[in-house]
Amino acid sequence: MHYECKFCDSPFGPAKSGDDLVCRNCGAEWEAAKVLVESEED
Repeated sequence: MHYECKFCDSPFGPAKSGDDLVCRNCGAEWEAAKVLVESEED
């Protein structure tokens, strides 16, 4: 299981923007954007 951004499906974790955590890809506020998804196992 891992978090992804629900707006852009980015599998990367958040980045720091000032005092906030945001999606590295689209810039959405991480607390509002993160969704827990099942990891694909090969």
